[in-house]
Amino acid sequence: MKKVVFSTLALVFAMFLFSSCGGNVEKDIVGKWKIETADLSNIDELVAEIAESFGLSDADIEEMKKEMKDGMYDEFVGQTIEFVEDHTVISPDSEGEWSYDSEKNAIVIKEGDMSYQLLVDKLSGDKFEGTMVVSDSGMDFKVVMTMSRQ
Repeated sequence: MKKVVFSTLALVFAMFLFSSCGGNVEKDIVGKWKIETADLSNIDELVAEIAESFGLSDADIEEMKKEMKDGMYDEFVGQTIEFVEDHTVISPDSEGEWSYDSEKNAIVIKEGDMSYQLLVDKLSGDKFEGTMVVSDSGMDFKVVMTMSRQ
């Protein structure tokens, strides 16, 4: 089960790697960004839900947490995302469209049938901090990301 959860999470991230900003988000976000950190902030909550559903042991729970954290780092840290002025977004694995939702203070990414939001937590110069919430199979994956402009 933990491989299914991690695979789902990895697939979701492969589809949306992105970023966001403060002042004039429409202008400030344009450029190429490198993911410096990506942390699954609600990992304890997610693993507890999985453990309850599947009766995992304490050792299995700790192993799942480590695998998810390590996998997040290995898959995403170091990847780049480019926000083009024409509202195209390009990541290593896909291409889509981006827009800014000022009411939610979020960058919205659309790739095919899928759509994701990255909440703008902080943008200053060449640094960006954001929180992505991805819903899948009744669970919300919350990923706190930091990026630097390339």
